[in-house]
Amino acid sequence: MAAGSDAPLVMPVTMLRRASPNAWHLELAAHAPPAFEAGQAMLLGLHGQPLRKPYSIACSPDEAVAAGRLMFLLGTEDEDDIGLHLRGAAPGRLVEAEGPLGSFVLPARLDASHVLLLAGGTGIAPLRAMWRALVVRAPDTRVTLHYSARSSAHFVFLDEFRQAAAASGGRFEVVTHTTRSDRIEDAPRGVAGGIVHRRRSFLGRIDRARLATGLDAESARAFVCGPPGFVDHLTRTLGELGLASWRIHAERW
Repeated sequence: MAAGSDAPLVMPVTMLRRASPNAWHLELAAHAPPAFEAGQAMLLGLHGQPLRKPYSIACSPDEAVAAGRLMFLLGTEDEDDIGLHLRGAAPGRLVEAEGPLGSFVLPARLDASHVLLLAGGTGIAPLRAMWRALVVRAPDTRVTLHYSARSSAHFVFLDEFRQAAAASGGRFEVVTHTTRSDRIEDAPRGVAGGIVHRRRSFLGRIDRARLATGLDAESARAFVCGPPGFVDHLTRTLGELGLASWRIHAERW
């Protein structure tokens, strides 16, 4: 795992709010953000105690500099308990951040005309950073986000993704998949930039047929982040669809 500076950054919490039944949205003031790549993580813990846990940075490097903040999505098993390492976090409290860490990043040379972002649950965090980076770095690249969650209540950043897709003239597409409950129907058709678009929503897991739609395996790259079973299934499926192993990037949590 590649690492950044050994000295932790100490930053105040500017926002902490529940983002879904099993995730919290955390923002830290960072007037001089550390250099990082979209997709990397940092170790976080309250200032003055030794416990740390890794979290993917949910904003792109350009976004962090422009906003003077770092954004994270904190997944929890107990919806009311963030964990000992951040227990008591609130606006104004100081958090230590070590890193950046990780090799799950957008490559410097993308070499792709189509990017697939495949997120399971809070695996959306690094993929949001990649999405935001792609807006700037690869203006001619088509991007499809497949986002899987337990129910519609568990999606995070979804309005943002859908608004960006609707305004992209067909460059971005968002496909949602709910796996346990809460059947959702296809949204009505609309027009953005003169192009008819449709938000696609499905009940069930991301499957081979949905991944294959519009996929050119010779020119695509895929970035997959989520639980181990989710990642293993989708990386295997992408290989079966013809993507070379070097075109598939995966991160398990």
